Amino acid sequence: MKSIAMAGLAATILLATAGVGHAQEKAERIYGFAQIQRAPEWYATQLKLWREEVEKNRSNADAWLNYYRAARYVGFSDTSDWRVKRENMEKLIGDMGKAIPNTFEYHFVRWWDGGNDSERFPDLQKAYELRQDYGLLSDGFITYYEMNGDEEKMHFFCRKWYETKEISPALLNYNYNVLMSLEKNAILFTVGDNDTYPIWILQYALGIRPDVTVMNASLESAPEYRERMLKQHGIQCDYAKLKADSMMADGFDAWASRFFQNIAVSNTKRPVYFGLTVDPSYLDSIRKDLYTVGLATRYSPKRLDNVALLKKNWENFHLDYLDHGFYDESYVIEKGTMPMLNMNYVAPMMILYEHYMLSGESGKAEKFRNLALRIGRDGDQEKEVLAYIDGVTKPEADRQDESPEQKTADTDQSGSALERDVTIFPNPAYSALTLKLPEAMDADIQLVDLQGHVLRTLKGSGREVRIDIEGIAAGTYLVNIRTSKGNISKKVQVVR
Repeated sequence: MKSIAMAGLAATILLATAGVGHAQEKAERIYGFAQIQRAPEWYATQLKLWREEVEKNRSNADAWLNYYRAARYVGFSDTSDWRVKRENMEKLIGDMGKAIPNTFEYHFVRWWDGGNDSERFPDLQKAYELRQDYGLLSDGFITYYEMNGDEEKMHFFCRKWYETKEISPALLNYNYNVLMSLEKNAILFTVGDNDTYPIWILQYALGIRPDVTVMNASLESAPEYRERMLKQHGIQCDYAKLKADSMMADGFDAWASRFFQNIAVSNTKRPVYFGLTVDPSYLDSIRKDLYTVGLATRYSPKRLDNVALLKKNWENFHLDYLDHGFYDESYVIEKGTMPMLNMNYVAPMMILYEHYMLSGESGKAEKFRNLALRIGRDGDQEKEVLAYIDGVTKPEADRQDESPEQKTADTDQSGSALERDVTIFPNPAYSALTLKLPEAMDADIQLVDLQGHVLRTLKGSGREVRIDIEGIAAGTYLVNIRTSKGNISKKVQVVR
C-alpha cells in the first residue's frame, strides 16, 4: 500500500516534512517509508554508501536489502522516466539474485518489488521458509490473504505480528481511537499502511470492533477484490457508474474520488466514514456532507450534530500515550511519521475547544488547548497550532503574536482603514462567525464560496453581526461586506 498522506485539517494547514536528513558519513539502516521519512538527499547519500558496502562484500545480504530500500525511496522523488527507473530497479534485483540467491533478503525484495503481485507470492513464501520474520513479512501475507478473502490466515498473521511487539503501541492507540469514532457496522475508508494494518490487527488479533468494514482505497482499485468486498459485506454501489468511472478516470486520484462519492451516496442504511488520513482532495465532491466526529469524518446528507458525537466519542479514546509521550528507541515510527499522524487530533480538538469556550467552560477548553499545543510541539508545528487557536478565539486585531505581514495579508492595495478595522472571528469556525465593524453602520453582507455561489445574505446595522454557518461545508469562503464607507472582502475558514 501507499504510505499514508496527511488529511483533514492537518493536511491543509499543518503539513510538514518529517525527518529531514543530512548527508551521513556512514551507511545507516533504512527503515520503511511509512515509519520514518527522510529528505531525498539523505536517501541519495545512503544509496551511494550502501552501494559501496555491497561492492566491499557481495554476499552481505543486509547491505543488499538496505541498498534496495535506498534505491526504492530515492525513486519516490525522482522525476525521470518511470521506464528508466523500472529498468534500474530490475537490474539491481537481478544483481542481487546473482550475489545472494536463495536468501531471505532476496526473496523478500522480489515480493516487495512486485507490489503485491500474486504471481510473486512464492517469493514471499520462500522468504517465510527461510526466516519466519513476522515483523517484516506479516504485512505482505495480510495483504495477500485480504485480497483473496482468507480470514483464517488473516487472523493468524495479525496475531503473529501483534505478538512480535514490533508494532508501535502509539500507532495501535491512534487506530483504536479511529475505531472508537465510528458507529456500529460502519464502513471506514483508509488509504495506506499506518491507517489500515493496525486496524486489522486490532480487529483480528484482539477482537476490537470486528463490525467495522475497512475499505483501503489502494486495494479497492483492484476490480476483483473490490467486487468481492462489496458483495461480501453488503455494501451498496451504483455499479453502472462505478464501471463508467473506472473507464473514464484519469489516474488513481480521480478514480478514488469518484469511488468514495459512489459508496457514500449509495449507502443509506450503513454509516460511511473517512479516516482523517484520507487526502481531502479525494472528498471534494462530498465535502459539504462530511462532519468531523473524532479521527474520522462521517458522511451525512442531513445536518448532523457532530459536536455531540465528538464529545461522546472522545470519552472512549485512549489518550494517555499523548499525555505521556515517552519515546521508545525501538519504535522508529514514534520519532518519524507518528508525530505528524497525531496532528490529525488537532481538528477535532479545536472543534471541542471552541465549543467549550462558547459554553463558558474555560477549564475544559484549556485542556484541549494544552494538548493540541503539545501535539504541535512534537510534530514541529507548535507555531501553526498556536496561530490556529488564536484564530478560533481572538478577533484579528487582538492577535499579539502575528507579524505585520500576517496582520495585513487580507488588506487591499489601498490599505483602507475599513479593511484594517473590520474583523471576523473565530476564524476558522464551525458554528457561527462574528463580524465586528469599527463603528455602528449599515452593511450588506454575503457569504460566498470560491466559485462565486452566494450561500448567506444578511443586513447589519450595529457594530457586530452574527453570521450563521450551520450546514456550510468545511472549506474556504469569502465574506463580502458593502458599506457607505467602502466595500471589502475577508477570507474565512469553516471546519467540520
